[in-house]
Amino acid sequence: MTPNLKYKAIFILALILFCIYFLVGYPTFPTSAAQIKDNFAHQIKLGLDLQGGTHLILQVQVQEAIAQETDQTVDRLTAALRAKNIPYDEVRRLDKLPLLGTGKTDYKVLRAQIAN
Repeated sequence: MTPNLKYKAIFILALILFCIYFLVGYPTFPTSAAQIKDNFAHQIKLGLDLQGGTHLILQVQVQEAIAQETDQTVDRLTAALRAKNIPYDEVRRLDKLPLLGTGKTDYKVLRAQIAN
């Protein structure tokens, strides 16, 4: 071994021993396995995620997602009509679809909304 490499190896070994001492043997040097476990438990602090202290709930805002998808569809349709030189008055999203009491679409009211 060259002297330079020898000093580096000694330094690395001393640093490893120093870290092991502070990981296991600090604040008091252990004399039993129970003390080693106790010292080790006090030296390692688990983060909140490893302690099981986080709880995330992800929810989808359905109305906003549908509105965003509809707006993107309107934009794509408008671009396609322009690209093919197809004349149109307006392409827009209706916020609420009129329904009859039976749950079917009320086309008379829908036509009036489209006309406005």
